[in-house]
Amino acid sequence: MEAIACAHPQVLEAALCLATSDGKAARLQLFYCLVPEASLDPGAAEAELRALLAAQLPAHMVPGLYTRTGRLPR
Repeated sequence: MEAIACAHPQVLEAALCLATSDGKAARLQLFYCLVPEASLDPGAAEAELRALLAAQLPAHMVPGLYTRTGRLPR
């Protein structure tokens, strides 16, 4: 999933995790960073990533949460 997200020309890097909250069912969460010259606003970036992943993965593997961040931790 991370490799598919990184195939987007404006995505620099991505990381996937399993998010849980207050006893609710766990959901996949994709954290992503855009290239410095990216022109996408957060809503458009999420929509494009969701569409890209949905086109290549079964529905149960498409993340439900997307978080744009300045950089991923090392």
